[in-house]
Amino acid sequence: VAEALLPADRFPGAVVGGLTGLYLPGRTEILTRGGRRFLLDGGHNPAAGRALERALRLHFPEASIVAVVGMARDKDHRGYLRTLAPVVDRFVMTAAGNARAARPELLVDRSFAQAVAVPDPRKAIAAACQTDPDLVLVSGSFLLVAEIREALGRSRSWP
Repeated sequence: VAEALLPADRFPGAVVGGLTGLYLPGRTEILTRGGRRFLLDGGHNPAAGRALERALRLHFPEASIVAVVGMARDKDHRGYLRTLAPVVDRFVMTAAGNARAARPELLVDRSFAQAVAVPDPRKAIAAACQTDPDLVLVSGSFLLVAEIREALGRSRSWP
């Protein structure tokens, strides 16, 4: 719509201006709680996984990373998990509290790295923190990210 309404020479600047300072909670969102760093990203497909993998390599190149992952049943679990396996030391598979969530055991079976199933998201976070990683990644579902944001003391509503 903006492209149709703005003169061609103003469109690129308007796009950059509109995106500058954009904040999307749950999309590469970093939170710190109790001295622990969390990266929340609701991406849930292979393309989002590749973007997240590049971001992790760029911003956390030497970090030990434990990923808490929960996904909907109808997503490409293997495709998504394959993209993260090279940068994640361990996976803790869980399930958001909704009917579409995949069983954590299914995600463990479809992973390409060390993984355990912890069905309760709050307990999954605790399990991820047990090995004292540099970063706890929470990903695979915006619904899971919303639950974890709330557990970490952030509002479930955006922002």
